[in-house]
Amino acid sequence: MATEQQVAFMVNLHQEDTGIDTIIWVDHKWPNQKPFIMALTSLSKVSISIEDEPKVLQPENLFDGDDISAVIQWICLNKDVLLDYWNNNLYPTSKMLKELRRV
Repeated sequence: MATEQQVAFMVNLHQEDTGIDTIIWVDHKWPNQKPFIMALTSLSKVSISIEDEPKVLQPENLFDGDDISAVIQWICLNKDVLLDYWNNNLYPTSKMLKELRRV
């Protein structure tokens, strides 16, 4: 889904931002993509949709269930903020960071 160069431009969130021991990358809208975040789990880099019931988009089989459960819980808790950020290229990162809730 994302190239290494695209990941470099995403906002990096760490445990102090999210409450989970996983690095999460958040970005603004990408052309022809449904809203998603990326997470670095203990086993791989995973793309997960931002929606009412988040789904692992890629890879579908290489992930730690506990890591993914925590990320999905965090996405559900912050879905509105993440979608606002995704859909608005002028949405300041500093505002997003203030609005995000930790699990």
